[in-house]
Amino acid sequence: MTNDLTKRQETILYAIVQEFITLKKPVSSKKILDITNLDCSSATVRSEMKRLESMAYIFQPYTSAGRIPSDKGYRFYVNCLKGLRDTPEIEKSEITLLDNFKYSNIDELIKQFTVFLSRWMNGLAIVEKPFIDRLRINKISLSNIFLNYWVVVVITNMGISETFIVPMDEKYPMKDFEGYLSDKLHGLSLSELKELLEQMDLPEFSWYYPDVEHVFTFLSQMVNRTVRNRFEKYGFELLVQDETLSQEDLKGCLLYTEDDRKIVELLNIFQDSEDLKVNIGSENRKEDLEGFSVFFKDYSGGSQKLGRMMVLTSKTTDYLQNLKGIQYVGNRLSEYLTRIMNFND
Repeated sequence: MTNDLTKRQETILYAIVQEFITLKKPVSSKKILDITNLDCSSATVRSEMKRLESMAYIFQPYTSAGRIPSDKGYRFYVNCLKGLRDTPEIEKSEITLLDNFKYSNIDELIKQFTVFLSRWMNGLAIVEKPFIDRLRINKISLSNIFLNYWVVVVITNMGISETFIVPMDEKYPMKDFEGYLSDKLHGLSLSELKELLEQMDLPEFSWYYPDVEHVFTFLSQMVNRTVRNRFEKYGFELLVQDETLSQEDLKGCLLYTEDDRKIVELLNIFQDSEDLKVNIGSENRKEDLEGFSVFFKDYSGGSQKLGRMMVLTSKTTDYLQNLKGIQYVGNRLSEYLTRIMNFND
């Protein structure tokens, strides 16, 4: 598995990580012999453990204790699991729960997937809502609600809509303008709309109704909107219940994940990596998160990446099931969003 380890050292290291994840206690040389098929003495195992410690894969928390894995040791373990996660064995009850999700509201769908992912992985799940600038416009709807106040609704191919109210002259030919907007904007992404707004020529009748500029002012604001309300989050209370996390760990995690700008920074660490990845402890490059493992995956709609998801767990987590879990949930979310986009096209 690694060039610096012998086969016996790999067996011992794998067993130490697996046993520590299971029991949350330092692992002794005697325990290694009990749970492996190694044909050697306890003295030999202790000697190999000292070599592993000198290579920073494991360490001894206190004198006369067994060994526990370092971040480097966890990384070795996760790399061993990479080939095992491609055929996830998902329990029937979990599949049934996902199949019962409803498509009626995209925000509710994202929320349900976030809760499900958190409970599956026993951690804090953070799911980025679909990249608003990549959604495509289906139509623009204008409706008079009271005197000269109109409701403007921008409907995208995912069913997500932006609704706002603008004041306009009630005699303005709104249906003509509605058809004009829908024709001009249909199929555009919101990023493309931003470019179009800078060069769009309004029909001649618009010059007599300067209030129409409210519509374009809003559309410009919509495509330039900030990251506020960008994430769905759930599961911090599950971390609180984890006895392997300290109060300092929890405080750092809370301060970090409550700031959406910091979440974006963390997600951007994974930006150029493979689709599914886990960072362990110091690999997160964030002092507040050195006590955690962070699982990451993209999700998409059709062939287009729409957002990202990540789950923070303690480092003594079930890596195999969690790698399978975030892969499965990410794939299901992508399938659901693809169906929604195809239905609304």
